[in-house]
Order: sequence, then structure tokens, then C-alpha cells
Amino acid sequence: SPQSHFPFSFAFWLISKIDPILGSVHSNPIPEKYCCMIMRINVDCNACCRKLRRIILRMKVIETHLIEKQQRRVCVCGRFVPSDVAIKIKKKLNRRVEILEIQEFEGEVQDEPP
Repeated sequence: SPQSHFPFSFAFWLISKIDPILGSVHSNPIPEKYCCMIMRINVDCNACCRKLRRIILRMKVIETHLIEKQQRRVCVCGRFVPSDVAIKIKKKLNRRVEILEIQEFEGEVQDEPP
């Protein structure tokens, strides 16, 4: 495409200058805060566990996850709005999702060196 050499942010800026309504509809800024959320979800069989894992992996905002099947706990981390992620999982999995704990971190979160 002819615009492939343009940076993505410049394209968004250009769209917002050309059409403010279009820019506000399509621009979805990534939340600044890095969140870790612990949820209680009843995944009693392996198929449900696989389905939950597939749902989480397809969500681009989630960077890391941990599914504890025996404790019925799921931990997800990334830059997201916690309620939006919980609602999306509930709709796709068709199970009750209970948010147990949310931790928000300001600024950059860096991985520990090995």
C-alpha cells in the first residue's frame, strides 16, 4: 500500500486532523497503567480450561496469564481496563467471572533480568 512507509501514529494524527469525528471513533489509546487482575472462574474440565486459555491468548491487551485450575483462579497481566476484560471473558466463556483482586502499577513495568 502507498502508506505502508508512514508511521502508524502519524496516520492516526492525520486522520484526526482531517476528520475529528472519525479520529475520535477510531482512536483507542492504550491505558497507561499496567494491571494484574486475579479472577475466580469455575473451569471444572480440561475443555473449559483450553477454551479459557484460547480466549485469553486471543486478547491482545493481555501480556501474561496464569490459570490455576484447582484453585479456580485466573491471573492476567497487561495494559487493560479490568472490568472490560472480565466482561469479555464472561461473554465468551458463558461462565460467572468474579474479580478477586486488581493491582495497578504506574509507569513502565520491566521484566526482571534472568
